Amino acid sequence: MNDDELEIRELIDGWLRAIRAHDLEGVVAGHSDDIVMFDVPPPEDGARGIDAYSATWPPFLEWLASGAVFDAVAVEVFAGGGDFAYAHALLRCGTPERLAAEPDRRLRLTLGLRREDGRWLVAHEHHSFTAQG
Repeated sequence: MNDDELEIRELIDGWLRAIRAHDLEGVVAGHSDDIVMFDVPPPEDGARGIDAYSATWPPFLEWLASGAVFDAVAVEVFAGGGDFAYAHALLRCGTPERLAAEPDRRLRLTLGLRREDGRWLVAHEHHSFTAQG
């Protein structure tokens, strides 16, 4: 693993910890001001900009606080030494009851990152389930 991949993995790990801690400021940290996120719930055309991105999280964090699960199963990072990189992950995301009924259910996550002022930021984020999810 090269230094860029290690730095990006640390960024993702911090993001995951912030989500599990219901820390909105931590969730938003590490994202570019012009972030574009395509998520499972609406809006269908995505959340564009850091304010819109930030506004999508409170309902999800409330859902997690009610007992839902959000855990990484696998994370892969690809950075070739330039100013752009990407990562993808599979996550367990759902209520304990749903995950017990569908133990193989996974949330798919893809991140596009770029280096700004010497640090990696998430500029694109995409979450999805399969059609039956």
